[in-house]
Amino acid sequence: MAFGLKEFKKQAKEESQRAPIFYQSLVLGSDLWAVKKLCELIKAHGPERVKLISERPLTKADLKRDFEDMVSLFRGDFPELQGQKTGQAFFYKDGQLRSFDSKAKPVTFLSGEDYFQGPAVYPSAESFFTQDDWDQLDQILTEHVEVKICESISSASNEDLVDIIHWRLSFFDFGVMNVGQLYTSLGSSKVLKLFKEGDGVSDEVSDKLSECESIPCLNVSWELSEPLGENASTYFLPQSLTHEWGHFILETFHTEVCAKAKLLIFLRDDEPTAEVMGQKLKLAKRVIERVFSGFEKSIKNESIQYLDNYFYLNTSDKKEFDNFTFLMTH
Repeated sequence: MAFGLKEFKKQAKEESQRAPIFYQSLVLGSDLWAVKKLCELIKAHGPERVKLISERPLTKADLKRDFEDMVSLFRGDFPELQGQKTGQAFFYKDGQLRSFDSKAKPVTFLSGEDYFQGPAVYPSAESFFTQDDWDQLDQILTEHVEVKICESISSASNEDLVDIIHWRLSFFDFGVMNVGQLYTSLGSSKVLKLFKEGDGVSDEVSDKLSECESIPCLNVSWELSEPLGENASTYFLPQSLTHEWGHFILETFHTEVCAKAKLLIFLRDDEPTAEVMGQKLKLAKRVIERVFSGFEKSIKNESIQYLDNYFYLNTSDKKEFDNFTFLMTH
């Protein structure tokens, strides 16, 4: 144990003595939007001046699966996007599924839920990239992604008129990077925590980050043996018939060869625990079973993603700060 501690201190000293690496543009994130920005920045600034920092290894196959397993954020009119479109949205009330055109009204929506009433577009992951970038994406990820966990973000400056520094990022492996322009697809609460672990931020920036609220959620995808509901439809299922707990948002798809369903569960706790998430998923399955009898027996495969950066509130004028940009889809 003493040897391990000695090596630990040696590594920390060596890293602290190294000059920080500089990148003109750095992306923090592990999702499709972070990788899309990486490809754009490589074209704009050259491959040597750009880096993406991810907390986990990334592959094209994983990015495609994770993106296409999620409930779509593309609601309303997106003429530039090609992909399957959902049909009508329904809500469950008084033991029946009802359309939003009916006289009945759904139970109270909680913040963010009404966004999903509109028809959705389901573009493929590759549709956000040029053909060349998509064909070479695994190579791009190998060459330009570094797996590290960020510990803090601090403001920084220098007198260089070319490689201008605005941010200094510290990592748990003792590494340090100086950055000109910073982009991130991390959740706003996580970013604010990283700033506070650094030298903090002004009250103005702190307020803006706090206002740019991201709601944590579970995205669940199921492969089913039997079709569920109507094809390409969205269902708002109340979490409770007696309390204002909001809705589970369910989407259903089926073709001649497969049947799928996707579920969005907003987590209203600031730091949801594994126990809370497990309870929510169990409740969701019971609610879906109540509406669509035989649902649980039809589940062939299940995948679950926890996301702290999936959906943002009040984003219209808060995506960009000085030399810092949130990567959002809506």
